[in-house]
Amino acid sequence: MVAEKGKITWLSYLITDVHLHTARALEIMRHMEGLGYSNTMIATSSAKNMSRTDKNKHLILIPIRYKSVISSILFAVAVFFYLPIHLVFSRPNYVIVSADVSVFGTIPYALLEKIFKTKFILDIRSTPVDTPGLAGSFRKLVFHLSVLIARSLFSGLTIITPLMKDQLCSSYKIDQNEMGVWTSGVSPDSFSPEKHVIAGNELKRKFGLEDKFVVFYHGYLSASRGITTTVEAIRLLRKKNPDIVLFLLGSPTYSELEELLHKEDLNENVILHPPIAHEEVPRFVSFGDVCIVPLPDIPRWRFQSPLKLLEYLAMEKVVIVSNIPAHSEVIGTETCGIYLQSVSPSKISESIEYAYSNKHRLAEWGKSGRVMVQKNHTWERSARNLETYLNSIKTVSK
Repeated sequence: MVAEKGKITWLSYLITDVHLHTARALEIMRHMEGLGYSNTMIATSSAKNMSRTDKNKHLILIPIRYKSVISSILFAVAVFFYLPIHLVFSRPNYVIVSADVSVFGTIPYALLEKIFKTKFILDIRSTPVDTPGLAGSFRKLVFHLSVLIARSLFSGLTIITPLMKDQLCSSYKIDQNEMGVWTSGVSPDSFSPEKHVIAGNELKRKFGLEDKFVVFYHGYLSASRGITTTVEAIRLLRKKNPDIVLFLLGSPTYSELEELLHKEDLNENVILHPPIAHEEVPRFVSFGDVCIVPLPDIPRWRFQSPLKLLEYLAMEKVVIVSNIPAHSEVIGTETCGIYLQSVSPSKISESIEYAYSNKHRLAEWGKSGRVMVQKNHTWERSARNLETYLNSIKTVSK
């Protein structure tokens, strides 16, 4: 048994039964626990599903019906009243706060850091993306204020990639030494191709795709992520290669996607499947012949760390990716990556056709991805990087 090294409270406006990135938060908690840290997460759950249990994690879920901006404000208010009780009775050594509305509920207690003997740390997993309309403007404002508050009041900040660290430190005039980096990770044991090949083949038969070449994507299906252009690429390919199918696992966040499928009569060439539990994702990835992450080359995506990319690589899948730092920093020149010249329908179709014409080589090409993930991108490695940073930060408030 590992001796306890400290207590961590994770504070996030994370709706555990709505948001797709719940698994990432739970994975880092699980691996920090493996290093000897007890973990508590204060998050939220929609009113329809107010309870969740996990034998390895302690979750405190505040029930709030999901209503975008309104529910986020309610969560910040709930944090303001609940957090002092938690600090007094649980005595965490660290409170790691997501760069969202959670920050506003912590301000008075961060000022009293010496009394509570708790270090407050802002954690940034992403800069604002998919931010149209009033709700998007609100998220961007919240992010900006969160960084400013943390810079002034918190003991430290952590971020998801070195490239994003450089960007944020420059933009907000933060000392590089005050910001730590822990990246996305993947569990090679959970995302193991050998474990899921049988279940994957069964799913492929279930969906009637045994004789199809499947291009696979899972996650948010928003317009800004290159999904529409990928669908249009399939439209370009269907006459010449009607056995190429795009499988999209996730909820469309915009009506244009479904309208495009109907308008172009693409429902046989593009399959939309609703979101599933994260533990089921590997068997779906398994039946893909090639995977795709077509993020456009725009500032909001360049320095991210797409978790899906690591999951595909761990499953020994060749991945078609846009040529941006978020992807090239991971893949480099390995055979597991096929770089898009641009995120346009014609260039995406060319890359899919290239993978299709080399389908007998994909299994061999994909092996380098798993080797790379096992060496550099496991959750265990991410947890150790976070632990190193926690040990380095000052014990007093700024």
